[in-house]
Parts: sequence; structure tokens; C-alpha cells
Amino acid sequence: MSRRTLPRFLFRGFTSMSGGGSDSRLNSPKGIIPHVFLDLDPHTKKPRLPTNIYDIQNLQGMIDDHLGNVATPTYFSSWAANFMTARSFIHHGVSRYLAILDTDRLESHVRVYHVPALRKATLTYHDYSEEYLIYGPVTGNGFHCVSWNMLKVTDTAGLIRNRALQGTERRSLKNQVCVAKKLASLFRPPHDTRPDIIIAVTVVMYCNFNDNSNVNSNAVLLDELEEQLSKELQALQLPAKGAGQVGLVNPYTYHEGFPSVYRLVQVLLALEDRERSRREKLLG
Repeated sequence: MSRRTLPRFLFRGFTSMSGGGSDSRLNSPKGIIPHVFLDLDPHTKKPRLPTNIYDIQNLQGMIDDHLGNVATPTYFSSWAANFMTARSFIHHGVSRYLAILDTDRLESHVRVYHVPALRKATLTYHDYSEEYLIYGPVTGNGFHCVSWNMLKVTDTAGLIRNRALQGTERRSLKNQVCVAKKLASLFRPPHDTRPDIIIAVTVVMYCNFNDNSNVNSNAVLLDELEEQLSKELQALQLPAKGAGQVGLVNPYTYHEGFPSVYRLVQVLLALEDRERSRREKLLG
């Protein structure tokens, strides 16, 4: 897909049974390897290497089978820009994980396709607007995953379960943002010292829980995020306004029908603007 609309971060929920569960190499903390890339190429007798999707025989049929959950060798894995969509795929099974992919650090062979764009190109009849297909093995520096058990233990505010806590369990905005940041910290790979994932995923986690559709003008929320993420915001490599570069979020991320994605985009853009203003004031 065009990088103009490519989300900065994508999520995938998986269990031991994802992708049919026939091979533990399909989904693991080390990476996501579509079926086709698991075995040797029958012609060369060497590991099959990704090239491009137009080398796939009966491309439309294969994509339709993948999206229709038909058991077939596939070149793709399914991802989402909406965290709760990814979360919905780990209700059952053991070894449950949620993975994150930083599209700023994609391996050179990886290609990302939004399903509506594939439909528009007549490569599928499906129209799952929440779904992104990724071609090729997904490993490398942009990939990381966290076990569901670790997330549950860390989530003392009910954020990833998307439920309002009642009575004495009800938490303040300060606590919700604090817990969101703890959850976000789990998604940053040990080798990645940049603050991007912590800032962005803190907002992702908060937006899962909060149903306020006007967070862009919610100064209280933005103030709280600035306070708790001040160290991370100061360390952020921030692109210049209007430079056409993606920072914490791609402003053109598809969000129709996904209010939490819309809120995510608006809040992160507002945080970037506030941080630019802060830096400009320091420069006089």
C-alpha cells in the first residue's frame, strides 16, 4: 500500500492455534512466518524467499481464501491498526500474545496491503476495513510481542479488557494514564531506545477504555499525558510540521468505523503540536 496511508503501528493477536496451529513456527515471539515460507521451495530445494505478490499464482483466489479463513497455504499474515481488533483474536487457545509492528522499521521484503485497497484493485471480493495483510515473514527490529498473561497482570485499570471498573476499582485519569504507560512499556523491544512506542501505545491503551469522542479538545487529558510522558516527549525525534514525514502517527490512517483509531490519531497529533510549541518557546 502507499506509505501515505500506512499506519505507523500495526497489531496482531495470536495463540498457539492461529493460522491453523499446525506448526509452531507460524506464530511465535520470534516472528510471524506465513505457511508458504516455512518449507523449502519445491523447485530450488532452498528456503522460499519473498519476492512480490504478483509472482503468486491465482493471487485473487489465494487472498480470498486467506480472508475467508479457508485452510490454504498463504503468503500473508493479518494485522490491524485497531488494538482491540487484534485483541479479539486471542479469546481461546494457549500461548496467547499480542504483537506490535513498527512500520518505520519494516524489513525490505515486507509489503503491507489494506484489504479495501485490494478490493478496489479487484484482488478480493472481501472488504474487511479493519484488516491489513502483510506479505512475507515478519521478524526483525520492528517486531515485538507481549504475552497476554503479562498484559493482564500489568493492567490494573481494566484498559485492555475494555471495561469500566466499578466502585472501589474505579480509577482516576492519572491512574489510567499511568497504567497505560506501563502496558506500553511492555511493547517496546529491548533494543529500541526510542520513546515512540511508549508514547503512542500509551495513547492506544487509554483510547481503548475512554469513550470520549472529543479528546482532541480535552485539555485535561492532554495535560495528563504531557506530564506523565514528559521525558519521552522531550527525547522524541519530531518531524517538522508539514514536512510530509510520519512521526508518532500517520494522520491519514484509515479510521472510518473505528472511533478509537480516530481518537488515537487526534491525540497523538495534538501531543506532537504541543511538543513543537514547547520547543519553539525554549528557542525564543
